[in-house]
Amino acid sequence: MAHEFETGFFYREPAWHGLGNVLAERPKTWAEAREAGGFTWDPKLVPSFGYSGIHIPTGRQVYEPGPDVVGDFTQSTAFQRCVRSDTGLELSHPRESWTLIDHTEMGEIVEAFLGLANVEYETGGVLEEGRAVWVLIKLNEPIALPGDNSLTLPYFLIRNRHDGQGSCSVSHTAVRVVCANTWKLSEMRDEANGTVFSFRHNDKWRDRLEEAKEAIKGVRKEFTTYQEIAQRLLGMTVTPRQQQMFVNEFIPNPTGATSDRQLENLAVARGQIRDILASPTTAPVAHTAYGLVQAASEWDEHVRRSKTPETRFARSVVKTNESRQRAIRIAELVTAG
Repeated sequence: MAHEFETGFFYREPAWHGLGNVLAERPKTWAEAREAGGFTWDPKLVPSFGYSGIHIPTGRQVYEPGPDVVGDFTQSTAFQRCVRSDTGLELSHPRESWTLIDHTEMGEIVEAFLGLANVEYETGGVLEEGRAVWVLIKLNEPIALPGDNSLTLPYFLIRNRHDGQGSCSVSHTAVRVVCANTWKLSEMRDEANGTVFSFRHNDKWRDRLEEAKEAIKGVRKEFTTYQEIAQRLLGMTVTPRQQQMFVNEFIPNPTGATSDRQLENLAVARGQIRDILASPTTAPVAHTAYGLVQAASEWDEHVRRSKTPETRFARSVVKTNESRQRAIRIAELVTAG
């Protein structure tokens, strides 16, 4: 199984998986970000070929060369291949109509945001052997929530996929600085409301650059929505009994027959969330629904078991994760009871 994480850079603070380059200074240009993140290579579109021949002894049609086969290679008119320019590794096999947004062009999108006030590079790198590249940029406009000792900052996540499984997209997330929990705001709204801005892989993607610059205004507005949600949750007081109800519901009992190992894992996971609620980063808000959600988020991103550190990184930073929305729903339910 290919590692999710391949290369990357992180400004000042290393990622918990311990991989990548930790930078003392932020990249100033897209070229510096590409060098630090390990994506100086580009995806390239090349022809896709097939083979058609006849197995002479049997007269059977075959599609690969071999003994007693007469045939030739033919170029596909319907499909092409996307490969890495440095290694030649095949990243995808898209249709002929699919158009690349390569790393140079991705830089035009990133720098459309960096040209705005208070925006700077934070992290960036390569996932899935090059099938996905990401950059995280920070909007340096922190907020403080009443009762919470930490600051919260908005970030923009630019993702570019080369495997035909997604567009080049810009979404946003809020990071609670003390424990680095992320709330993906794109899970709180949908694309129709502008929280995810997509550049589809076609030859008209540049037409949306100016529109993307305007989208940041909607992001700032959406961050206000985050504040409203957080303040509402901070206003919901929970009792120790409700806190335990939340933990039990967020880590539910397994269905069907259970082994001693499953029961042990269940008890460990619930204990881990209780420990987070009692920790210095969460204790000031642990008596609120907001604290419950923050504890669930920290467990999901930093404590929950993963097959590899790379998959944990991809789960919490790069891939969408419904657990935060689920934690909000459970927290609201237990406080209402």
